[in-house]
This record gives sequence, C-alpha cells and structure tokens, in this order.
Amino acid sequence: MCAADQVGKSEAVNNCIGYAMDRDPGPVLYVYPDEQTAKENSRDRILPMIQSSPRLRGYLSGEA
Repeated sequence: MCAADQVGKSEAVNNCIGYAMDRDPGPVLYVYPDEQTAKENSRDRILPMIQSSPRLRGYLSGEA
C-alpha cells in the first residue's frame, strides 16, 4: 500500500484482519519493524478492537 503518513492505513489493515477473524479464522502474520512496536500495537490497537466486538470477543481464549 502506498499512501501518505497518518492517513489510516494501519487501521484499515486492522479492520481487514478483524473481518477475516470473523469470517474464516486462521493464522495471521502481522509484521512490525521491531518487537516493541509489535507489543504496543497488539496491546493498544489489536486487543481493544477484538474486545470491543461481541463477535470477535468470542474468539479470545483468555490466555496471553
């Protein structure tokens, strides 16, 4: 994806992953530039997205 900075690309990808989780759950490879960024995005963006959706919340196992 080629676009300007800070225009919602990451959020669009998160939404696609949420859609795929609901429609056809399976493994996802999400690549970040470093481990710290991956942890922050997982904690601050991905997990809240899953927890705020009743349908996606059902896929959580309770283990982290």
